[in-house]
Amino acid sequence: MSGQGPLSVRWRVAAFVLAVGLPALALAGETPESWFARMQHTLQHQSYQGTIVYMGTGQPMAYHVVVCAGGYARLTALSGPPREIVRGPRVAVRLRPDGSNLVVRGMAGGASPLPFPPATETPSSKLEHAYRFELGGWSRVAGEEARMVALVARDHWRYGYRVWISRASGLPLRSELVDGNGKVLERSFFTSVQPIATDAARSDIGSKALSLLKHASQPPKLAAASACPGAGKNGSVELNHVPPGFHRMHTTCEEGPGNRAPVTHILLGDGIATVSVFVARRPANGGSLIGGTSLGSIHAVGRIDEGFAVTAMGAVPFATVSSIARGVKIVEPKTRAASTQ
Repeated sequence: MSGQGPLSVRWRVAAFVLAVGLPALALAGETPESWFARMQHTLQHQSYQGTIVYMGTGQPMAYHVVVCAGGYARLTALSGPPREIVRGPRVAVRLRPDGSNLVVRGMAGGASPLPFPPATETPSSKLEHAYRFELGGWSRVAGEEARMVALVARDHWRYGYRVWISRASGLPLRSELVDGNGKVLERSFFTSVQPIATDAARSDIGSKALSLLKHASQPPKLAAASACPGAGKNGSVELNHVPPGFHRMHTTCEEGPGNRAPVTHILLGDGIATVSVFVARRPANGGSLIGGTSLGSIHAVGRIDEGFAVTAMGAVPFATVSSIARGVKIVEPKTRAASTQ
């Protein structure tokens, strides 16, 4: 066995160990925060397309998704009733065959163009007050090696997240929304995905859809300040039971649809999860939500307070929206007569 002495054998073993072990050694010093930051960078700068499956409370839904760097996307349903959704950084539009498109505003800045979280532009250092980052193991998703990063909720006011990030591209290939007991509430995963050029992504989304998103992203028509709940001197909409970690992101007062009373919209967030609070004068014919209702991970609680309809809604635990709704107080400005007494 010429050339197969002890030194040669050791060299071959060492070479094999290095060849197999180098990827693991290269990643040994990495942290869940660094993986999360890499995913954020990829989502901001990389365009891609693929097939994604969403599993919630109903039947699984498959979509063909095209994402353009900058937060624009087009999702086309491949199963169930035909439907299409186009999304921008702060707005989503469901395209209807008859042209009566459904516009959803109030999405947080940097909201994911994918039908799953936790794609946010908020850095991990500003999320650690609410979530603990943990690095999990490896899995194979859509034919790619992916590392699991868990965002474990530090309290019962928010859900936790697990996301599997591609080693090759940095894209999130799979995501799970979990409750405080670790139960999976929603699950999404790619069955195939590939990076594409930004020009190709914009072409696939379509100039008409991008123009529609641009138009829909315009600020809604604001109501006259004097007509808004809590308007005027010394008037306000107070939030007295906001759970730790959530803060006001913005407040607007918009004209109600169909000449209805103006609606004040307050958006709360913790960097990933968001809760919308709506306040309007109660309509004469009723029709306001009183009590709680749920659809999968989304919960809503409504109540009547001093003639105002208050609704809190978000993809957070029921206790969170319940606490926020319970703590809303509308402080009306004092009248001239009252102030002179």
